[in-house]
This record gives sequence, C-alpha cells and structure tokens, in this order.
Amino acid sequence: PDDSGYHYPEAEQLPLGGNLAVALAEAYGYTTRFPDESPRDLQREVFRRQARIARSLDLPLIVHTRDADEDTERILRSPYTMIASDGEIPLFGQAAPHPRSYGTFARVLGVYVREKHDLMLEEAIRKMSGYPAQRLKLWDRGQLRPGMKADVVIFDPATVADKATYEKPHQYSVGFRDVIVNGKLALRNDAVTAERPGRVLYGPSYSKPYSK
Repeated sequence: PDDSGYHYPEAEQLPLGGNLAVALAEAYGYTTRFPDESPRDLQREVFRRQARIARSLDLPLIVHTRDADEDTERILRSPYTMIASDGEIPLFGQAAPHPRSYGTFARVLGVYVREKHDLMLEEAIRKMSGYPAQRLKLWDRGQLRPGMKADVVIFDPATVADKATYEKPHQYSVGFRDVIVNGKLALRNDAVTAERPGRVLYGPSYSKPYSK
C-alpha cells in the first residue's frame, strides 16, 4: 500500500501502452520525464492518483486486468450480455492497436465456445448478431430470413481462432472463409474482394445534422 490507502499489486499487470500511459499521466497533472521514467512508471503514478481520488470520495476502486478471465467468463454467460468491440480499423502493420481490433469475435468463438464451453455456439452467435440488432432496433438485420439484409459470415467452428497478441497485434484471425455484407461478398475463400458494400447503420433515435 501507499499513501492512497489501497494495496494494488494489479498495477503491475495493467496493459496500458506507452503513449496512453503518458497521456493519462499528463491528464492527472503528472509531468512526464522521458527517458528517465518508463511508461510503466507513469502508469503506476496514474493508478495511485486514481486511487487517491476514489478514496477521498469514499468510492470503490475497480481494476480490470488481463488475468481476470473468470470475470470475462461470468459476464459472457449472463443472458443480458451482448458481444461487440470498440477496436479500431487499423492499417495493417502500422502502429500498435489493441489485439481486439483483429480478434474479438474469433476469440469468443475459439476460446469461450470451443475450448472453455462457456457458451453454446448458437448463443454466442445470437449475442453477436440478433440480440444487439434487436436491442438497437435494427429490425432488418441480425437474422437469416427473407426480407432481411444479407449479412452472413461463413466460418469453421473447429478452427476459428484469434491470432493477434499485444506483442504482435497485426495478425488476422483464422477459420473464416466467406463474409457477405448487404448481399455482396466482401471476403471470398479467405481473400478480400473489391466489393465495398458496408454502410453506416443508424438507430431510430438518429437525426440528421442540422445544416443551413
């Protein structure tokens, strides 16, 4: 423990990248001093300041780490959980994106469905497609039936797997053969086509930006 009053060995495990650690440290008023201090040093200082603030306000402090897989499994099994990602669309081979940018859905299918049996395959697919479409009121998507938009992914449940890691994030997932978006093949036989059928989807609360 330190003067924040919290003991947090988890701080050693926090997976913040160097640039993010610096940005957070500066946001909390901590002056960064490279190369005297590493991103890990800055990360610890950010955590300490967050702990002090939480303690001063009598708030609980929640820390998520890469090793808390039992939490992920418990949350995945909840009937209220939908599966999505806030990963970016990176340029292949550039920068250091989070592995989820390449492997979110493949990881669920490969690890939490096939290996750990936390979810049935059908339920995992519903949490990725029909359930969020229903929740967001996208009535023409999320199911395979006449009149719906044809968004289809063809994959092998026995081989689907994520490959991206923190050390080597630019790795495509495997096991996906074809991807159909709005009725057109965007991926065919594991190769990207020239089709660009994707569209921005808006829910019922969307209103067009005001323009004069």
